[in-house]
Amino acid sequence: MKSRQTLFAVFFILFSQQAFSQLNTLIDSCSDAISNTKDIYIEVRKKSTTDDSAEIYYLSIDARSVSKEYTSLKSPKGTSGYSWRINSKTPVLVNTSRFFKHHKTWIAEPGDSLIIIEGDHGLSFTGAGADKYRLLYEIEIRKQQVPKPENINFYRTESVEDFLQTNAYLNSQLYSVLSLIETYKHQLSDFAFKKVKVSVISSIHEQRLDKFTGLIKLYQKGLIDVKTVSKIFDTCFYSENWRWVLNLPDYAPGWYAFIRAEVARKYNYNYSLDSLKSRELRKFLYYDQGKRTYKGLALDQFLLSLITDETMYEIGFTPQTEKLIKRYYVEQGNPEFKRFVKAYEVKARTLKGGSLAPEFSLVDINGEIFTKKKLKGKIAVIDFWFTGCKGCLQITPALEKLKRKFNSDSNIVFVSISIDKEKDQWLSSIKKQLYSTDGAINLYTGGLGGDHSVIETYNISAYPALFVLDGTGHIVENPLPDPRHPEGFESLSKLIEKQLTLLHDGPYVFFADKGYKVNVINGTQLSSTTQNGRGSLLYMQTNEYAQKLAFSLHPLNKFEPSVFPNPSKMFTLSDIEGNFDAFRKLLQANKIIDENYNWIFGDGHLVFAGDMFDRGQQVTECLWLIYSLEEKAKKAGGYVHFILGNHEIMNLNGKAKYVQDKYNNNAALMNLPYISLYGKDTELGRWLRTKNIIEKIGDHLFLHGGISKEILELNLSLKDINHLARSHYDKESLARKSKDVALRRLFDSKVSPFWYRLYYQKESVKYYPTDTLYKPSMQLVDLTLRKYGALSIITGHTIVADTISVHYQGRVFNTDTRHAEGHSEGLLIEGDEFFRTNQKGERVLLCTRRNTRLWSQRDITQ
Repeated sequence: MKSRQTLFAVFFILFSQQAFSQLNTLIDSCSDAISNTKDIYIEVRKKSTTDDSAEIYYLSIDARSVSKEYTSLKSPKGTSGYSWRINSKTPVLVNTSRFFKHHKTWIAEPGDSLIIIEGDHGLSFTGAGADKYRLLYEIEIRKQQVPKPENINFYRTESVEDFLQTNAYLNSQLYSVLSLIETYKHQLSDFAFKKVKVSVISSIHEQRLDKFTGLIKLYQKGLIDVKTVSKIFDTCFYSENWRWVLNLPDYAPGWYAFIRAEVARKYNYNYSLDSLKSRELRKFLYYDQGKRTYKGLALDQFLLSLITDETMYEIGFTPQTEKLIKRYYVEQGNPEFKRFVKAYEVKARTLKGGSLAPEFSLVDINGEIFTKKKLKGKIAVIDFWFTGCKGCLQITPALEKLKRKFNSDSNIVFVSISIDKEKDQWLSSIKKQLYSTDGAINLYTGGLGGDHSVIETYNISAYPALFVLDGTGHIVENPLPDPRHPEGFESLSKLIEKQLTLLHDGPYVFFADKGYKVNVINGTQLSSTTQNGRGSLLYMQTNEYAQKLAFSLHPLNKFEPSVFPNPSKMFTLSDIEGNFDAFRKLLQANKIIDENYNWIFGDGHLVFAGDMFDRGQQVTECLWLIYSLEEKAKKAGGYVHFILGNHEIMNLNGKAKYVQDKYNNNAALMNLPYISLYGKDTELGRWLRTKNIIEKIGDHLFLHGGISKEILELNLSLKDINHLARSHYDKESLARKSKDVALRRLFDSKVSPFWYRLYYQKESVKYYPTDTLYKPSMQLVDLTLRKYGALSIITGHTIVADTISVHYQGRVFNTDTRHAEGHSEGLLIEGDEFFRTNQKGERVLLCTRRNTRLWSQRDITQ
């Protein structure tokens, strides 16, 4: 999105399209060049130019540093053109894009004294080091002389023949250029010769891989078979020239894309495998493959790219990526690279989407101090600009359009931060409304310009820079879509709509002496009303902007039964954790509800296996949705089951460790402690206390965690388990200290039905400082099923895979998936068939029950 104020990275266009970080290669073989103190002199003589001065950029190729810093040099126009003198102890990359459209980047070494002359028939070179520049120039000419294939687009592959034609074309280019390079071998330094040759081979190899990616897409569409794809990869991507490159680790690029291709080939391009389906797990595969393929500095470069750009930036900090990052730091590697990664990590953790935005203190148009704290409870669109910035001029109309779209919503503010040093200039620009939206909060850096701390803490390196903060002051997403483009504007609009939606909360219904008190939150505004009867309509916010769902309170319910007859069909899911969007999509895609939230599942049963609370930002809405469906289902002959999980119990006890700040803030707005939101004097609190921790529906046991040996030994009925647990739903600490063994075990964090995880433990035995836990045997699972007259146990609580999974040869099912990451699935049981389903309504048969036995098609515990 950002137009650079100055050049951030120099691309080695003559040789490679690879990222800048892959250009910092070790040059131990050119120790003479490193120790050389001679300047590099470059002169450019253009046929015609009217500019009074000109600028070039250069970048040190120093293996001892992974810095991406550039240096710019400006030269006044002389009698014969422009000239620059670079003081460097190492070779450098010089970018002359200001002058030449096709020939932009050159390798320069200390001692070079080069004159580049533009004539009627192209460029010519003279002076010390001219042979090197002449070679680079001739390489491009040689490549252009090779006849092009019919489809020269490297990013579109129409057939196997299309790829093979392009492959032959690239080989012709490569052989022609390599023969040219050999003729210059004795005229170049050893460093320059190897650098040029490696870069040419790598560049062509990359284009070949771009074209090959299209073949994989053809395979995924079923147009070619996997054997053909694999054979082509094995034949084309391990040439003698590429192996030569890999054997020069001090020069070879630590190329991320090649490792990604190797891993895909290793697994026969089967992205349905769990290890390839998960972005996090793929990074571990890339890490291991990179260590097999690369060595030396090439490996250091690859790991740096993998850990920073491909993991921290692309995915962020998840439990899996944290493990990978920790592994990187523990294992041996280049200390300089590790220091760079650590600095990157610190910055990434500060500015990643979901992280708390840095505080700031700036001056507003009235000379008053304005801090980030004043934005609390609002969605803030913040842009950074300066007078004269072309990109800033371009983005202002888009921001103005955005402001008009949300003009009626008081929960959004636009903040415009200028780095103009002169206050008069800043005020003049605001008055002209060229850089700032009408009605925006205008701030400036108090005369410090770009040296103000806010520029560093927000990591501003280019303008315009744009951020969106949520109501609690967290960065929503970084980087943001570019609103200057239609698709970017639409994406940013939807992102803002979502954040505005999340500022709504409630209703919170409290019992009063006469009727009910209803609290509704809108941003930082609290509205309270009183209702006399339970039949009055209440309204809750959905996940769609400005869309609300109407419902009324139930008749006062009794405790749920523990046992139900077998329905014709059941849909089970768990661990939604406040993700209303995932919840809605699963229910609508699988024909449980329609687009207006009406029940359309007939006499089917919907089972939620625990953990609607915590982590997400629409917990209240999720609770009211399932609440509202109960009566709708009963009228159609169906039923809704809500099995309590450990997070329901935690919240009933006021344990808010995983609660979003939003809910603590909203409780404070109502002058209440958080625990009071679900007290016995609230509708949701009363309703939750009627629910069970375990139920038997037909032949299936449903609970959040599982049934441990210790619970089984209590020899309690399902009704007894629910009755005993219910008495202490909101007294967990007392239950854990109780002299009653049964009560103590029901709330024990290791063996409780809503805490138990050992069905999915990888090791058969797990040792703790004070305990030893054993994975349940098949015999114990069978004993549990016989005890309660069931054929299967269905749980949530523990993520095993990105899909619904089957265990113990079809006796145990796990329904916990990563809803927040888009891996949202449910378990559908129709008659004797068990399906996993997703947000598209697609079904995959897991297993079928025949003659009271389950024949599993996939048992991931084995």
